[in-house]
Amino acid sequence: MNMNVKIIKSPEDYEAAMARLSALMSLDPKANSKEEDELELLALVIQDFERQTVPSCRHWRYLSERGGALGILDSDRSRL
Repeated sequence: MNMNVKIIKSPEDYEAAMARLSALMSLDPKANSKEEDELELLALVIQDFERQTVPSCRHWRYLSERGGALGILDSDRSRL
């Protein structure tokens, strides 16, 4: 097994990391195995990238509440 976890710097890196995470999860690695270690480390790297790039739920709630200030009509809010 080749553990080659890298910091995610682009959407392409993110997609590759997600694909590898999915592959590792489908293996259902044994506890304390190299595959489990890679899965855990990769999950942390993905989580860090998402925290830096994906707006938080609090941010989305704020935007939704401020919809009127953004020019969104009440009738349009149901489609958000």
